[in-house]
Amino acid sequence: MKSGILPLLRNITQFVIARSARKVQRRWRAKQGLNLVVRMKQLQRELEQHEQEATRQGVEKHRQVEESIQKAMKHIKSTVRKLQENPAKWDRIQEAAAFETGTGFNKEIEQACLEIPVQEQDIKSMEALVVSAGKTVHVIGQRRQAAEKRVSELLVEKKCEAQELAARLDDLKLEYFSDDGSDLQRKLRATCESHQARLATIREEELPALMKKFLQSFDLSVDSAEIVLPSEVVQLMQEGSRLVAQVEQAGEKIIEQRKQFEFQAMRAN
Repeated sequence: MKSGILPLLRNITQFVIARSARKVQRRWRAKQGLNLVVRMKQLQRELEQHEQEATRQGVEKHRQVEESIQKAMKHIKSTVRKLQENPAKWDRIQEAAAFETGTGFNKEIEQACLEIPVQEQDIKSMEALVVSAGKTVHVIGQRRQAAEKRVSELLVEKKCEAQELAARLDDLKLEYFSDDGSDLQRKLRATCESHQARLATIREEELPALMKKFLQSFDLSVDSAEIVLPSEVVQLMQEGSRLVAQVEQAGEKIIEQRKQFEFQAMRAN
């Protein structure tokens, strides 16, 4: 073999290897750039799912939920704006991202992916914000569910108490009413019917409305194990007790009047 052939072959081999290595390296870098865009799109979809879950659980207006979702959304929009600064390159990146495998590359798409103005750290920060938003939605949603359950239990309890007060009025009617047609009897009957209507309004309308309002204003920012009834609910139940007490007092007057009448009748005999 002539002198110089071996060095030439070695040089050719090294050139081919170096060229292939640069080509692989270039494609790898382009694929890594594309992966960042694909991951960003995935995070964007995840954040949308968190928003939908917050709406489903009724916590989308909660301050912590709004702040966490808006913070992540702001980061995503800022990154997208960077990518959209060059519309032509962005279109090529979008075209490549549709494959999500790195196949279908041509030189223009590959070059666009190499020049993506997004760093891995940007995506990591975005990912942390999206994960944080998801956790916030989950925690606040769990607290709301727990609060709803407890408030519902309290509502049932208070409605039962109101029903018991109404039943007590029924018992008082049986105990005190007679057909003597006296003014006290007529007044007591009217008072009793009026109070029963009031208790029905408290039980079916005012209590549910107050408990709903209470739930909406409940502080979900902290994990509170104890739920204290609002003063308005306590006042309503106290009002119901006063209504029954008024009928009891009026009934006692009727009993006293009846006893006096019976005593006078005995003396007359």
